[in-house]
Amino acid sequence: MPPSYGIQETTEVIVQIEEMAKRLPSTEVDAILSNIGLHTFMSGLVRRSVTYGSNLGEVIVELTPKQERTRGVEEVIAELRTKTATISGIERLSFDTQDGGAPQVADVRVKIKGPRFENLTELANVLKTALSQIDGVYDIRDDFSIGKSELRVYLNQEKAYQYGLTTFQVAQTVRTAIAGDKATTYREADEAIDVIVKYEEDALTNLAALNNLLIPTPTGTIVPLKDVANIVVEKGYADIHRFDGERAITVYASVDKEKTTAFKVNRSLISAFADIESLYPGYQLDFRGVFDEITESFSELWKLFIVGLLLIYVVLGAQFRSFIQPVIILFAVPFGIIGAMVGLLISNATLSIVAMFGIVALSGIVVNDSIVLIDFINKYRERGYNKWYAILKGGSIRLRPIILTSLTTIFGLIPMAVGLGGKSPIWMPMAYTIIFGLAFATTMTLFVMPALYAITTDLRSLIVKNPEERFRTVSDKDLLGDTVPTDD
Repeated sequence: MPPSYGIQETTEVIVQIEEMAKRLPSTEVDAILSNIGLHTFMSGLVRRSVTYGSNLGEVIVELTPKQERTRGVEEVIAELRTKTATISGIERLSFDTQDGGAPQVADVRVKIKGPRFENLTELANVLKTALSQIDGVYDIRDDFSIGKSELRVYLNQEKAYQYGLTTFQVAQTVRTAIAGDKATTYREADEAIDVIVKYEEDALTNLAALNNLLIPTPTGTIVPLKDVANIVVEKGYADIHRFDGERAITVYASVDKEKTTAFKVNRSLISAFADIESLYPGYQLDFRGVFDEITESFSELWKLFIVGLLLIYVVLGAQFRSFIQPVIILFAVPFGIIGAMVGLLISNATLSIVAMFGIVALSGIVVNDSIVLIDFINKYRERGYNKWYAILKGGSIRLRPIILTSLTTIFGLIPMAVGLGGKSPIWMPMAYTIIFGLAFATTMTLFVMPALYAITTDLRSLIVKNPEERFRTVSDKDLLGDTVPTDD
């Protein structure tokens, strides 16, 4: 509400919003809770900050479990937004969700930082105007709040110097007149009572009385405050936010994911305000929100992904006692990623953080089939068979286990992908990435891995002299089945 509103006026408006919430279907609302005099900023289930003020209030509507509702959270919010639009007097009204799980941030969050609030508010208004022109962006707001009116005393340095007054002396006199000053302490038995000297309660009730406040000077004269200072009524600041040591205003916005994405909106803003520092020297825009979370999370996830691949390579190298064969096995990873991308395209899902989790998990799954196949080929080679017989025999014998292993994983994830028992837009992309990635990687494992094994064996034969001497030679005639040694 406007800064001048007290608890009673704010309560009247909160009651109206509560009535709007009570009109929602009873099957959708589990509880309604109101807080007056404060606003709590939540991130997921984590309380990040609380802002206090008689003009602040919030209504928390707890919905029933989604399987008991016919509408989603966004649809309920849309109805409440329409109903509350008729309530007059509200200065700013925003709708937020408090979902469980990991902390969440606004879709769009841009921090404007600089030295002066006049320019910061101007930039914030320009930014909000640009956001309002983008289709699919709503609930545009900022965290800058004007406080209640203040009386600010600006000292006239030249006149004050003529009377021998300093800023501290004038400020101390005004403070003593309004708040009082301890003159002495009266003691009675064990009780100590401070004696405060100040003006009477009704002596400084208006601006004229404050202007006529008498200020003693070092020379012994007394001058009214208006002779050495100007008193101006100005709006104060409810909160002063800082970011990286500078004053900052944060602009927030929500995105309708059916029309656009937070990534596209932030990209559009970055392009539109690329030359902001030339227009406003000393002021910068810092893009946060989902865009920043995605960028930072993807960066960290790729680093961990690479570390994971290196660890897999080390383990496989120790297991197979080879530097080349782990590389062959790890070729299944890019095949899996290609299949995962195809799955996201087919399901029309975005490459979210959860989808990236699926790709990381997929990397550990797809190498299993390659390990089984290469290990079986190596065993035949160690028993004396040449590479072609070992490849054909290993591929034919391990075909069924490889396919069955992949199919069991795929069928186990199908309910999550299609939403059997309840759709989850968060986890469905991960299921699609694993299903399609595993299917594609399995197919490539059966055809590409044997070819890579044969190629690396041929290359090694060119580098290492007589690498086949430790293997028993099997002729083409043996390969056809005339004198092939038995498996046992």
